[in-house]
Amino acid sequence: MLFTTPHPHGAESGPSRLSRSRGTCLAVALGVVSALVSVPPVDAATTAGSAVGRAATPTLHVAVRGQDGAAGTEARPLRTIAAAVARAVPGQKIVIHPGRYHETVEVPGDKPGVSLVAARRGSVTMDGARPVTGFVRSGDVWVRAGWDAEFDHSPTYTFGAPDSSAEYWSFINRAHPMAAHPDQVWFDGRELRQVASPGQVSGGTFYVDDAGDRLVVGSDPSGRRVEASRLVRALEIRAEDVTVDGIDVVRYAPSVPHMGAVTAERDGIRIEHARIQDNATTGLHVMARGIVVRDVTLADNGMMGMTSNGASDLRLVEVVARHNNTEHFNHAPAAGGVKITRSRGVTVTRSRFNDNIGTGLWFDESAYDVEVTRSRFLRNQEHGLRFEISGRAVAAGNLVVDNRVDGINVNNTDHVQLWNNTVTGGARPINIVQDTRDVDPGGSWRDPTLPLTWRNSPVQVRNNILTGTGATGGCLLCVEDYSRRWSGAEMRISAAGNLYHRSTGSGLVYWPGARGATLAFASIPAFRAATGQESTGRSVGRSPLRIRSAADRRWIRGLQRRVAVRVSPPIARLLDVRAGRRLLGAR
Repeated sequence: MLFTTPHPHGAESGPSRLSRSRGTCLAVALGVVSALVSVPPVDAATTAGSAVGRAATPTLHVAVRGQDGAAGTEARPLRTIAAAVARAVPGQKIVIHPGRYHETVEVPGDKPGVSLVAARRGSVTMDGARPVTGFVRSGDVWVRAGWDAEFDHSPTYTFGAPDSSAEYWSFINRAHPMAAHPDQVWFDGRELRQVASPGQVSGGTFYVDDAGDRLVVGSDPSGRRVEASRLVRALEIRAEDVTVDGIDVVRYAPSVPHMGAVTAERDGIRIEHARIQDNATTGLHVMARGIVVRDVTLADNGMMGMTSNGASDLRLVEVVARHNNTEHFNHAPAAGGVKITRSRGVTVTRSRFNDNIGTGLWFDESAYDVEVTRSRFLRNQEHGLRFEISGRAVAAGNLVVDNRVDGINVNNTDHVQLWNNTVTGGARPINIVQDTRDVDPGGSWRDPTLPLTWRNSPVQVRNNILTGTGATGGCLLCVEDYSRRWSGAEMRISAAGNLYHRSTGSGLVYWPGARGATLAFASIPAFRAATGQESTGRSVGRSPLRIRSAADRRWIRGLQRRVAVRVSPPIARLLDVRAGRRLLGAR
């Protein structure tokens, strides 16, 4: 995106089974997505007609007080969103009035340009759950007979396929064997935990007996509001240029191969001002060009907040991905906040990825031409931001704090620019690692139409603030070639203008020497002398750096002129600053 130099021929990737599994599994995980949905093409005449329809047709209205046989006016609204979509012509606007709508809606390919818009006042929620009554006590448990909500519990992206038995290759964590079962039950808004047998039922848990059509709970439902998921999917958008604005989607029960409670399957779809929350596996899946996701919160979903595959020209703006993977799927091949694969021209800006049980934002398997700017990555249980077996990626102006493994991870990705990020905490603030997937893809798909090398070459690390508090050794900037082929110079990795801070411990930089042997440096002068890197970079050891305190911000500003390099025009554009300024870290 910002590099103008030609791509080198090259190689890449992964220190071991762990690194290899997290990239290669994508072929198993999302490589089959495009085959899951077959949508008839929309011809040019139909698409062109959408603008005419938008101007010539009246708005349809939907309200919980309506009737599906009504006129669809504001005075005589329809009852369901599905009925309005069925009646709509291309380009027509559908206004949905406040309330909860328990339904599944498909927007078919012959409805391009339709918009589903929440009325200005009040909230509109598509809710996949319904109240449950009729429990009868049986010993220490309560049983609801005649329970017919039965869901597919395939653990992979292929219906009926078993999970892998190989280490690091399975979706299901052994400690959480019920993760792929989409059943969900709530008592007064608090979700119960599903167990595998009636003998395991106790307070706060439930069991579904599909063969016997029974729902068994371990807590007394008397006087409680008991609700359970009854529907699999909320929105299947299979027409071009559809807008969904202001509609929340909660408590649906998609299985893993359903891909998501909401699926955006055609070009030009916009999803805005919404909350997609408490769904059994994935909240949102996108798989077409030019999709915009703006001001959307993806929270508390069972597996992933959002996935995308083949979603070129994708834009994520002011997206929040928070506390996803509540079912504790293994972090790889796909679990956590947002994962984007096989997509080019992706921009993510002013977004937040926090407290996900997995990686916050993960680009994998031939993601290309990617920008991640002015976003926040906080307390994710794997990496904050990861680029893996991909190419041409920029991360600039991001705040990356207290992620459990790496703050920013670069694995077998060429032409990477890491500028003006503030990265603190975690095992490794910036971790750039190379393995052998450039020569042995191990099942991962490398897009033959793109100049991908799957080598970490070149990588720029500029004007970042890297801070950690590890008690001994370690590294703040960590660059390693696990394939033992190249030095840092041969990989064309360069570091300049960075500020390294460690209040305790001594390790600062790991760097590849001859034939990829890892060299460890405890000081920036020693690193500079050995490699020629960091002509102005500096390390400081002082009390813990409080990146939000006014005093420490003033102290950092005082160092900028002496430490930072000048911000290039392309990076300045992304950061919205004047080109040529010397700036440290995220603003």
